Amino acid sequence: MEKIFEYISHREGRQRIITFIGVFSIVGGVIVTAVLLLATYLR
Repeated sequence: MEKIFEYISHREGRQRIITFIGVFSIVGGVIVTAVLLLATYLR
């Protein structure tokens, strides 16, 4: 647990986490949009 906090408090680690969250949210949004388009198309 301490190592995780140390990693987050480290500038590079924080940047990497922010990048990961950004990429994850973009990918998630694309997947949700694709699913919604498929759902409306198949209906």
